[in-house]
Amino acid sequence: MKSFEKRMLVEYLDKHIENIDFDSNNIDDLISSIISDLKIKKTKFKLSEKGDLLLNTSSECHDFRVQLHCEITKLKKKSKNKITPFEEKLNVIKKIYALEEQDYLILIFYVLKELSTTIHLLSECLSRDFLSFYFNCRYGYRSRDFERNLQNYGILFYEGCEYQLNKNILDILTSSSFNNEDKIITKLLGKKIKSKLKPKDFTHLSQELNKATKLLESATKSKQKGVNIFLYGDVGCGKTEFAKLIANSAKQICTK
Repeated sequence: MKSFEKRMLVEYLDKHIENIDFDSNNIDDLISSIISDLKIKKTKFKLSEKGDLLLNTSSECHDFRVQLHCEITKLKKKSKNKITPFEEKLNVIKKIYALEEQDYLILIFYVLKELSTTIHLLSECLSRDFLSFYFNCRYGYRSRDFERNLQNYGILFYEGCEYQLNKNILDILTSSSFNNEDKIITKLLGKKIKSKLKPKDFTHLSQELNKATKLLESATKSKQKGVNIFLYGDVGCGKTEFAKLIANSAKQICTK
């Protein structure tokens, strides 16, 4: 397990330790996976004479939780928050979509659920919804439909009664080919383009250019989900170049 995945698994377990359902069908696989990924010695827990974990009674499950929490606490103290290349890519994606912290954490969860068997199993072995319980523990509030914003951005898609992660994001995170911001932007949004013309080429539209630029800058600053600017005119009059110029003037990414 990579360092970032391990750090987030420890974070998730710390928040969800009381939420684990020991009656879940996959609980044995989850516990084996946790012990293996976090390199916890099995002897730290109470074992039967055959060397199996004792998880048959509510008392034994309670004892397991307590000991697991002790091990998680130790791992948290040892954890180093050094930014990994994997996390750098995630931060670029966060920047491209101007994600708020909550949306970013949801993105991380869906990414790791795809890439980590243990985190996927954890999400299936809880007595309460993963995100609702996690954000309630972390921020002290409850909310519904956490994924809606990421669906609006095209990061998540609702298919088969559940949310699915945009496969382009997984490609970016798992391939060494996407090693800079421009390549990531091209994969997610399309090729970056710049206007071949300058403001001086649109002196007859200087007021409109200034107004549209300020509108786009204001929308970006306030992190609006979108803003509509309607351009109209005959074919070949320069609408496309003018649109590029608006984006470039507002220092925003314009893609093809």
